[in-house]
Amino acid sequence: MRIALGILALWCVPACEENFSPMAPYEPRMVVYGILNAASDTQMVRVYTSYYPPDNDPRKNPDENPVTDAVVTLVQGTTTLVLSDTVVQRYDKSRYLSDIFAYYIAPVNLTRGGTYTLNVVSPTTGSVSSTVAVPGKASLYLSDRDILHVVGPWLSNQPIALQVTLSPQAAAYAVRFFMYFTSSRIGPGEHRAEVPVNINKKCSAGSVLFETAFGGITEKRSGAPQVTMNFPALSYQITSYMQSYNWDARFVRAVFLVTQYDESLFNYASLVNEYKDKHYIRADELDYTNIQGGVGIFGSMAVDTLSIDLPQFMIWPYRWDEFVWNCPAQ
Repeated sequence: MRIALGILALWCVPACEENFSPMAPYEPRMVVYGILNAASDTQMVRVYTSYYPPDNDPRKNPDENPVTDAVVTLVQGTTTLVLSDTVVQRYDKSRYLSDIFAYYIAPVNLTRGGTYTLNVVSPTTGSVSSTVAVPGKASLYLSDRDILHVVGPWLSNQPIALQVTLSPQAAAYAVRFFMYFTSSRIGPGEHRAEVPVNINKKCSAGSVLFETAFGGITEKRSGAPQVTMNFPALSYQITSYMQSYNWDARFVRAVFLVTQYDESLFNYASLVNEYKDKHYIRADELDYTNIQGGVGIFGSMAVDTLSIDLPQFMIWPYRWDEFVWNCPAQ
């Protein structure tokens, strides 16, 4: 037994002196970032190559590696769109000093519900591709529009219920509610305030505080394209009152905005934001890509709106100022 252990120890000596690296062999890959936005007439795609960072620290890499010799196309049915190269100003140069090299096409109107294939072919870096479907049009419906025209105490328990029918191509959605107004106190042009999905009045040391919550991205339930988004009437009342109280607002219109996201973009965003949770204990970070032959993300999104004209001035309930600003005696 002692002889066997001695031989094993001698065998470990040279083996244990070899350098060990947790890094796998480095293989350069093409990296693509492109989000088709049906709300814009300009579409952009960024193409890079991966790099091996010094000391395994990406922050020590001072330069980006754009692929500048690629032919980038979008194919939809029998139509092929060829993107041109351009340079976009980089506003934050705290890390990279150069501007952003990208490929773009404009003007272009994306087909809602259409399927697009992105092809990137580079003589020096290789070829990658990806396919996404742009969300079709969503249907927005508000059964009682008069609920927005008059602010009164009878609305306190009646939500503003927006009914939305999502497109088959949507995997997730977000709903927002804005009030547009003009104000001589702020300046020329229209301004807007967002109505929260929830608002709570709290009193602290005799002062009134309003805690607000706004909606985020919600995954569409399988087989359930119709959703109802309820905005409490109190949220609408407080928001409109604050614009009048602070800015002497003249209201113009209410706008409900629905953004739909395709499955690839939703999966990517979900995975990235998962690691923002301070209680998350995993040390690694998973990656998501739908780029065949490379890495990155090719996704799509679309925006639909419902606009309703508003009266310039709201009618406030009796003793409304007292309700908003007074704190009950402790």
